Amino acid sequence: MNAEGNAPAVEQAPKVETQTVEPKPAKPAKPAKAKVAKKAKGKPNKAKAATGKAKKAKGPAKAKKPAKASKQPKPSKGAGIAVPNNSPFRATSSYGKLWSVLFDHRDKGIRKEELVKEGIRIVGKPQRNILFDVSVVISPSKDGSAHRSANKAANSYWVERIGDGLLKLHLR
Repeated sequence: MNAEGNAPAVEQAPKVETQTVEPKPAKPAKPAKAKVAKKAKGKPNKAKAATGKAKKAKGPAKAKKPAKASKQPKPSKGAGIAVPNNSPFRATSSYGKLWSVLFDHRDKGIRKEELVKEGIRIVGKPQRNILFDVSVVISPSKDGSAHRSANKAANSYWVERIGDGLLKLHLR
C-alpha cells in the first residue's frame, strides 16, 4: 500500500492498435525454363556452344494416338512344317524343325550345306545361328555321345556321316 492507503497503481501498457494482416496474393507462376543438357566434365555444352543460347522449351505435348483395338500375331516362319510325333525335340523349336528335315531325308540322306539352307528357309534365323542348331541336331552318334542339348534326344536317334558331308538319320 502506498502512503495514501490505496493499493499501488498498476501501470497499464499503452494500447497499441492491432491490424489484421491479410495473406499476400500468390505470385504469378514463372514460365517453365527449358531443360539444358548437363555438360560432361571438360566438354563444352553443345547447345550453348552452337548458338550461344539455351534451347527453347517445346510447346504443349501432342495428344497420343488411340491404341489399336487388337493386334493380330504374325504368322511364324515355317509354321506349315509337320514335325513327326517321334521327334525328340519340341515341334515349334528350331531343333524340331531341323530334325523333321533330317527325318524327311532319312532314306537317302542330306548334305550338311543343304540342311543349313533348309534351316534358314524354314526357321528364319541367320546362317550363323542355324549352324549352331544344326551342330546340335546332328551331334548324336552311334555310340550314344551327343551335344549336351541333345543328350536325351540321343536315346531315340543317331546321325551317320557318309563321305563328303552326307548325313543320314537312324532311329534307335
